[in-house]
Amino acid sequence: MEASKVLSGVALGLMLSNQAIANVSKHGIGVSVNNGGTIYYPISSRNLRIEPSLTIWSDENKTQDTSSQFGNEFSRYDIGAGIYYNNEVTKNTFIYYGAKIGYSKEKQSSYSSSFSVETKQDGYFITPTIGAEYYITPMFSIGLDIGLFYRDIEGERVDVTFGQTTVEKTEETRYGSTTEVIVRYHF
Repeated sequence: MEASKVLSGVALGLMLSNQAIANVSKHGIGVSVNNGGTIYYPISSRNLRIEPSLTIWSDENKTQDTSSQFGNEFSRYDIGAGIYYNNEVTKNTFIYYGAKIGYSKEKQSSYSSSFSVETKQDGYFITPTIGAEYYITPMFSIGLDIGLFYRDIEGERVDVTFGQTTVEKTEETRYGSTTEVIVRYHF
């Protein structure tokens, strides 16, 4: 799927909900505690929250001895936004539900002395989500999100083994559950 279509959809959703958040009561910044690479920017009114997010995640593993070396690298970037309905349970506690949607780009490489494989993919994700948020103070809150994610990505895999290069198209669909603990500062 083209990245421009996904980003256009996210932008359209934000524009359509602009009227709904005209009476904005809070802005903020948040970070995922258990998925440390995600930053959130919550924009909330009494009944609606729009929460743009950016995830940057990478991992690298290298092994080397006198006769060979081996390594793996992985990186992923997600940009998206969640749109949620807020439901006040008590003065300090809210339950919210909605969905996160966005664009994802990733790169994975494996290599040794005799081969290298590199896969680059991009696509979209959507994650229906329910969460609870507790305000410790009027400015600080802690939340728990639970969701079911769907990720559709495609790209290209380049395999070089003993000097022979093979290029193939890739398509992947991933789905599963996700949980996040998010600490937010509201201003």
